[in-house]
Amino acid sequence: MIEALGIPGTATVEAYRAYLFSEWKKDDFLKHGYEPMEYLITQVLSHSELLLREEDWQAHVDWELGRVACIAKAEGMILEQMTERAQAVSMTPEAYGEACCPYECFEGFMYQNYFHQKAEEYVKQMIYTEE
Repeated sequence: MIEALGIPGTATVEAYRAYLFSEWKKDDFLKHGYEPMEYLITQVLSHSELLLREEDWQAHVDWELGRVACIAKAEGMILEQMTERAQAVSMTPEAYGEACCPYECFEGFMYQNYFHQKAEEYVKQMIYTEE
């Protein structure tokens, strides 16, 4: 009966039970994982020393302004001439590509994503430890 469900890797009752538990954990974490994640991130950041140099901050501002200008240009507008109402630009990332986010910008996002991924893994491990 379990095989008839067609779920890859679930040919036995034990495998199906493990599959259901895994799916439940995913759903439960989406519902209840935000607060523990925010708490962990806040704790890590409050116990960390952050060094922000002026040139790094300026580079980030320049990347962000370049990204927004690129999106505006792709929409047929000029950022410096846009009104607030026109600045609600909606576009997919694929439409403006790498030109709007240089490698250094991408690299920074990847570090942030890695940190969040590791924090999520840690919180899941602490919440769903099987005894």
